[in-house]
Amino acid sequence: MLSMNKILSAIKVFFLETRARINGVPYAARRIYKYREKGIRIGDGTLFYNDVYITRLPGANVTIGKNCLLSGCSLYTYDSTIGIVLGTKEQFIDSITIGDNCFLGFNSIILRGVTIGDNVIVGAGAVVTKDIPSGMVAVGNPAKCICTVEELAEKQRAKQKEVSKRNELD
Repeated sequence: MLSMNKILSAIKVFFLETRARINGVPYAARRIYKYREKGIRIGDGTLFYNDVYITRLPGANVTIGKNCLLSGCSLYTYDSTIGIVLGTKEQFIDSITIGDNCFLGFNSIILRGVTIGDNVIVGAGAVVTKDIPSGMVAVGNPAKCICTVEELAEKQRAKQKEVSKRNELD
């Protein structure tokens, strides 16, 4: 059985090997350096792929754990919609915390005040408005937990066996 770390490591190797390098540093790694310089805490082994957009206003922290893969997602530590609508220019600010070994799918959005536990998969296009416990898979708008990572892995393994059998018959 593959662990979440091994799966994420395989994905990271693929992305790093297929991305352009500038002065020997993968382009994806440069974005992480840029965000670290802005005070965002990013754990070792974490990789950003495609355009990851993070806003951090004063008073809010963004912490991303170790060995995570963020793919074309957005993290917003503020909400100014009330201020815009009422003309008050108010902004509501809160921190975002993402645990270790997480995968955030393409076009997912993480909103202010959210904590994502360790070993979590957030599906592509999900809008995370509430905390997600460790070991869960969350999808949808708003994001809801649909199963554990282990349950998803079992489903995918069973599906792969069917595909392999079907391909053997062809």
